[in-house]
Amino acid sequence: MSNEFIKIQSKEQLGDIALTKSAFELITLHSIDEEKAVVVQHQLLVKPVSVKISNNQLSVYCEVQVKHGKNVSKTLSSLQERIYNNIVMMTEVKPSSVDIKVVGFVF
Repeated sequence: MSNEFIKIQSKEQLGDIALTKSAFELITLHSIDEEKAVVVQHQLLVKPVSVKISNNQLSVYCEVQVKHGKNVSKTLSSLQERIYNNIVMMTEVKPSSVDIKVVGFVF
């Protein structure tokens, strides 16, 4: 069952904190923007980043284009690590998966 948010406990036990899917999408888009060797193709009806939350587990999927002349394997490994680390640093939520699909190249 897919949820629209992840609940985390506050350290002071004052209540719950809920992080929405859009928060994780924005963190992922920001992480992609930091990586100079890839770009995201923004289209009107197609979202380049998809986030799924199931059983309080986070899965991230994104589609990128790699700039010509860049090492695809190293670039995507670096991007995957950057997305994972930024989500953990900003939310303390550890994604169960960060999947990246290359949909083209930019010349």
